[in-house]
Amino acid sequence: MYGDKTTDIRKGSYLVDSVNICQQVPFKIYNQMLDFIIENNEKITGENQLLQNLLNEIIKVKSEDKRLHEHHVNKRRSLESKRLQTEVIVGIASIYHDLDIYFPIRVDTRTRNYPQPDYLNYQSTEVAKSLLQFKVPGMIEKENREAIMYFKAYGG
Repeated sequence: MYGDKTTDIRKGSYLVDSVNICQQVPFKIYNQMLDFIIENNEKITGENQLLQNLLNEIIKVKSEDKRLHEHHVNKRRSLESKRLQTEVIVGIASIYHDLDIYFPIRVDTRTRNYPQPDYLNYQSTEVAKSLLQFKVPGMIEKENREAIMYFKAYGG
């Protein structure tokens, strides 16, 4: 696959053109979803109760079984990590709630396109994806192969 026109990075190549076009697409924050997440975060995730239950189990199991204890500790760390990640994503979305957002694209050695930002992007977690909308929505016709190609590039 290397050496054909899809991996050619010279100006005017398919790869460079697709990256440049993807970077020109504006997104916006879906404000209704942002408000919903902020207002209902604890109800949706039940995170505080879940974390408290796990903490109680960790204390109870600590002396009984070392492997089970480690499992509970890792589970609690995972939940806490997801909670913090969600807080960061919602915080970023709150900052950009009334601005157009453009994502810089990076390309790996397999010529796959990825958005550069780590948290809030269209290939991130479900929370991040739910907070993004195309600024200029449009219809994709079955015959429009170029539109379908870009839709696939955005993880559709």
